[in-house]
Amino acid sequence: TKMNIIPGGRIYVLSSMDPIKSNTTHYCYSDDLGNTWVDDSAQVTRNITNIWGSKRGTLLLGTDEYLYRSTDRGASWSKVVNGAPPSPIAIAQAPNGDLYLASSHARLNWSTDDGRTWVSNSDTLYQFNFSNGFTDMKIAPNGRMFVLPARENENPSVSDDFTKKFRPVTLRFSTIIDSVHNVFYFNDNSTIYKSKLDSLSIIDTCHIPNSTVSALISHPNGSLVAFSKDNTTGAGFIYRSIDFGKNWNFIGYTSSICAALDSAYNIYTPTGGYLLRS
Repeated sequence: TKMNIIPGGRIYVLSSMDPIKSNTTHYCYSDDLGNTWVDDSAQVTRNITNIWGSKRGTLLLGTDEYLYRSTDRGASWSKVVNGAPPSPIAIAQAPNGDLYLASSHARLNWSTDDGRTWVSNSDTLYQFNFSNGFTDMKIAPNGRMFVLPARENENPSVSDDFTKKFRPVTLRFSTIIDSVHNVFYFNDNSTIYKSKLDSLSIIDTCHIPNSTVSALISHPNGSLVAFSKDNTTGAGFIYRSIDFGKNWNFIGYTSSICAALDSAYNIYTPTGGYLLRS
């Protein structure tokens, strides 16, 4: 259901062991490009939202109730009780190393000590009109922060001073794609927007016909790899473009809704009980 590659190259895959319930209580990790896996689920019994890694090597694991922290690569976990809100949805790291956390309760907290303690600016809370909290957050290399609302009819917000002041943007997008080549990618169903890092003006758009894009990998070599679902049949497809989305080539089928790129530029996507690597 989810996957994340943390600094250092470790791959985490989170999945549900119950075909009926959507709770994510099972996760594995790999330190050798996905060739072998370790099941580490027994340590956490709550519904897991995601696993993140800081540049200092600290792991942070979000659940539907608490945030957990590990400084020994996941061998042990401790509950973070100093200021971390419940139900963390996304964690991002600023260029100066500070960590920012968005939750499903429309709270935005940050940490200056690698996740040990968290604080919240109460003034920030009044800047959002997000009735259902956040769904994603990213920080660009230049420090610009983007936060996405959970409801589709609410506009994202952007900050250039790390939560002191946010402003809504008119462009609505459902996914933020990490930046390469000094551009930022946003995804909204079948439309992919490309924007300069220093502004929200759109410099290009591209489309994948009759499909809803669930994940987009922007490779440093200039190619885009899109994972999408057909709007009519629900079938999953993988498309690739070598001209920044002007033309798309069909690569194959997939049941995946997520993908990740590691530091060696390998692309991973879980599908049908397997992990595919390219």
